[in-house]
Amino acid sequence: VAGKGDDVRLWSLDRATGTPRWSQLIAYTDTKIEQDIGRRWFNAQVAADGGVIVCPTTVGWLVAVDRLRQSVLWAHRYLPPSDSHERDPSNQFVQQRELSFQWAPSAPIISGSTVVYTPPEEPIVLALNLLDGKRLGEKPKDAWTYLAGVFGDRVVLVGQTEVGAFNLTTGKPDWRS
Repeated sequence: VAGKGDDVRLWSLDRATGTPRWSQLIAYTDTKIEQDIGRRWFNAQVAADGGVIVCPTTVGWLVAVDRLRQSVLWAHRYLPPSDSHERDPSNQFVQQRELSFQWAPSAPIISGSTVVYTPPEEPIVLALNLLDGKRLGEKPKDAWTYLAGVFGDRVVLVGQTEVGAFNLTTGKPDWRS
């Protein structure tokens, strides 16, 4: 996933040469990456399973691409669009963000037919259906720092002083230690 100008694209590169084979537009942005200092810190690692590539965009969308058709399968907006009137037009840079209070970003995790994602821009754990992008559930960040993994139907989260898990199906806590 790479941003250039106003486009955010998924690129497929030739394994041997690094030459682009194809690309798919997955998002637009109002602010170029070189002007959004905070967004440059976010990673956009993809997850893939069964021909579906799940792509973070760093601009409020999680997008799934059908690898064989090279087309968007679904797009889920988890962050509302920013109000362009909030920005000072005399300032060429977007307001910097407090990165120490953000989620430690992780790649989307695919477990069966579920995608679990912790967007760096929002303090939530998000669960979506892999095939249609339907929201299955959402939990607030609370005091957790990052998503450690998904094991069966358990989502494991790590905090400053504890580790815990909640059930992916019910959303209820399983354990803490």
